[in-house]
Amino acid sequence: MSPDNLPTYIPLNQAATRYGVNVAMLRRAVESGIMRAVRTPKGRILVADEDVSVMEDVSVIVEADPELKGNPIRVTAAAEKYEVSQANLSRWAKAGYLHVIERGPKVLVLDESDVKFATDIFHQARHATGSFVRAGWILKRTLGQLQPG
Repeated sequence: MSPDNLPTYIPLNQAATRYGVNVAMLRRAVESGIMRAVRTPKGRILVADEDVSVMEDVSVIVEADPELKGNPIRVTAAAEKYEVSQANLSRWAKAGYLHVIERGPKVLVLDESDVKFATDIFHQARHATGSFVRAGWILKRTLGQLQPG
């Protein structure tokens, strides 16, 4: 790898100020592996500037659709309608990112507004990063910030 391809790392506080995000959120992203970071010999955390900018850009674009709130949609229909795998939707529901209306041995019914919100974030993150994995990390970070507690 050439030096031109190496990420630029900036101090945590500088990243928070530059992109208008919470320092605690950045720390959680580093701890969970969502964001690349290094620690200096003195213990200072430096984060990859690119990671912060991409997550900040993606997470502010998407808004929830209140007209879909409470509208039940089966996971199979949601996967087709919102162009995401059933496996992803099931994982997101299990993680608590999507409200489950009904769960059974062969049925999973979700709140459509949650599905649309999550898939919009995922698709925009996928487009911005070019990576399904990075898009999943951004989705996890974004929806994790919205969860209580």
